[in-house]
Amino acid sequence: KFCWYMLTSSVQPTNQNVISSQAMEKLAVKCGEGRGRALIRRIIAVVQTAKILGLPFSEAFEKQPIELLQLLSLKAQDSFDEAKFLVETHIMPASSIARILADSFLKGLLAAHRGGYLDSQKEEGPAPLLWRSSDFLKWAKLCPSEPEIGHALMRLVMTGHEVPHACEVELLILSHHFYMSSSCLDGVDVLVTFAANRVDSYVSEGDFSCLARLITGVSNFHSLSFILSILIENGQLELLLQKYSSTDTATVAPASVRGFRLAVITSLKHFNPN
Repeated sequence: KFCWYMLTSSVQPTNQNVISSQAMEKLAVKCGEGRGRALIRRIIAVVQTAKILGLPFSEAFEKQPIELLQLLSLKAQDSFDEAKFLVETHIMPASSIARILADSFLKGLLAAHRGGYLDSQKEEGPAPLLWRSSDFLKWAKLCPSEPEIGHALMRLVMTGHEVPHACEVELLILSHHFYMSSSCLDGVDVLVTFAANRVDSYVSEGDFSCLARLITGVSNFHSLSFILSILIENGQLELLLQKYSSTDTATVAPASVRGFRLAVITSLKHFNPN
């Protein structure tokens, strides 16, 4: 009762109140489970979110948690801790979390593509909007379902949106990562089929660099062997090897390296049996 009295008498969603997160955290410690602690922690999360977003507490308080997460995701690198606490203290559907993260990641990809630094390994770009793959992998941990992350990324490339090839490839690479790490083989099948149907579009525009990035980024050389064949058939072996050598070999399993070499040799033998 004491915790509830302190909460309702001192914390109201008005702009005039100055709310101290530290004071509320101390109050949450005083309150046990089932005695207001969870409610106080939820309010603390909104307070912290409002602060980093530059919103009045009353405005943040009126928004749904999923709306706040969306706003936080647009700040990317600057707001992960607040987003993590918000997700920990509020109930949100995994599919909604995945959709928001995928949408924000695409916005970052498009910004990087327009700026001409999508392929850069340096920390440059319109921070904090820019999302790199490493940023997305970190944020994706907020979603309790890896398959939902894969589905959300795939929807972005399958719903007819005009996504540049370079951005589409990055979405496919990450989607494949989450499908494989969660053993979602149906998702992998859908992705491979989609890639097979898109290859002609890449070839017709001479966008072999993106095809090389896709096959080396996904590293599923068996299922995507048709991409290797297309690259070799069109005289792009050197480009393929350059793309592969630019990947982070420290994180590549030896089996993957052997798989790449075997797949390339197999494709070469197909076109030149001798």
